[in-house]
Amino acid sequence: RAGSLATDGARETRARLAATWAASNRVAELRAGTQFPPAASNRLTIEQAGLALVIDETVADTANPTIRRVSLSVSDAREPGRVLANLTAFVGRP
Repeated sequence: RAGSLATDGARETRARLAATWAASNRVAELRAGTQFPPAASNRLTIEQAGLALVIDETVADTANPTIRRVSLSVSDAREPGRVLANLTAFVGRP
């Protein structure tokens, strides 16, 4: 039983780490892009570290018209209701 708990914990840690990487990579993509992201909501399906993940992305205006707020929620594609990571970042106009 203890071995099973350790394995489950390691699996969960790996999934959360992969989800955090996926969210960070998405922010890097937006920042590296040549277009200012529009204020909208998107759902992306990606693979990170061999795991199928879903990123729910919401881009919103801020008080500064040259900056947008990006909120990301990353879930396991097999269990979309189980959020593994959340990240909020700000992206400036290129």
